[in-house]
Amino acid sequence: MTSILTRRLARNGQSFLRSKWLQMSTSSQHIIKSPIPDLEEAPKGNFINYLFKDINNHRDKEAVRCSMTGKSYKYGELWDKMSRFAGLLKKLGVQKGDVVALHGPNFPDYSIVFFGTMFIGATLSPVSCTYTPDEIARQLSDCGAKVVVGHPLFEAPMSAALQAYGKHTHCLMMGPSANPKAINLMQALEDDNIPFQDPVQLTGDEAVVLPYSSGTTGPPKGVVQTHHAFATFMKIISHPYFYSKGEDPDIQDQFFGLMPFYHIYGMNVMAVSFFNGMRLVTAPKFDAPTFVQTLKDHKIDRLHLVPPILNFLVQSPAATSEALSSIRGIIIAAAPVAPSMAKAFKKKMDKDIVFQECFGMTEIFVTHQTPIEAEKLGTSGQVISNCQANLLMLKQEIQSQLILKENCLLNHL
Repeated sequence: MTSILTRRLARNGQSFLRSKWLQMSTSSQHIIKSPIPDLEEAPKGNFINYLFKDINNHRDKEAVRCSMTGKSYKYGELWDKMSRFAGLLKKLGVQKGDVVALHGPNFPDYSIVFFGTMFIGATLSPVSCTYTPDEIARQLSDCGAKVVVGHPLFEAPMSAALQAYGKHTHCLMMGPSANPKAINLMQALEDDNIPFQDPVQLTGDEAVVLPYSSGTTGPPKGVVQTHHAFATFMKIISHPYFYSKGEDPDIQDQFFGLMPFYHIYGMNVMAVSFFNGMRLVTAPKFDAPTFVQTLKDHKIDRLHLVPPILNFLVQSPAATSEALSSIRGIIIAAAPVAPSMAKAFKKKMDKDIVFQECFGMTEIFVTHQTPIEAEKLGTSGQVISNCQANLLMLKQEIQSQLILKENCLLNHL
């Protein structure tokens, strides 16, 4: 794992990793280990079984709700919908290892497709809603999608992409479609002629999701994440060192699913929510006029954000301490947060709010996060369990600059 500094250098288009000025330091003094003991790895097998291992404890509790339409599913309903979706995939000839592409905004039905694909051991490849038809077609071609699931709101770019893709593939739409050959997924999920599908047995080494990331150079590339890797990450990130549930076990924590589910950040929010039996409130997009009211109405207590939205809360007169009284914690990722902004928000709320920052990549989920009891504004947190960071050293002229930056980084950990 490379350092944050080296990632930034690489992203700026510099070929430092191949340059004579760079060498990997093998000295143990440059290895940063987690202050938390390593945890036992999650059980191997199909991730869906581990993700919903406690579902019998909250089958009648609400799992997910749309903040816009009010559509919702209880945990028991969600499991049945995922199971039937898996049965539909099997009926369409999808087998273990085949790829299902999913293109759509954050709605409750997204989770049905995302996790239902896992039942039969197929791989889910989420497609960005910001992609052009050509970009969508490129991903479909690269991953070899056998089934494409879309949403009516984004049917136009998806239809154009399918024409460009040119290969035979089943098209499912989360609602009515102008395409006569498209299957209405919502109707199919109510069809008793489609049997429920139990999760298939897997080793855990199979690909579970295939998100696309541009990385440092060139067009986006598929990043393989396995069932076992996803399960182990869920266990680590749900450790009490990084996450604490509310004091009353009978009251569900409320997560806000605003981060795009096609992005690794949004995937993690969605999965952590279900893994811990929370209630996930989804939002298809950020809507400034209604954002604060939505947080208030749904009593969101754990809020995942990016810096620009945090700045909005700092500046918005509607975001009062009373309106956001339910919030107990803020989790920030995707970009650094200015300590002054974090302090301004905490001062505005006028109460003790846990402020956690994270660092991660599509390839490795999250590797750094601020512990619950060790808040330090302006840092990316500490290395999480089962991870270690290796700092790279530069030679000659620029070595002293890196040492200075390295020391600053170490002082923040």
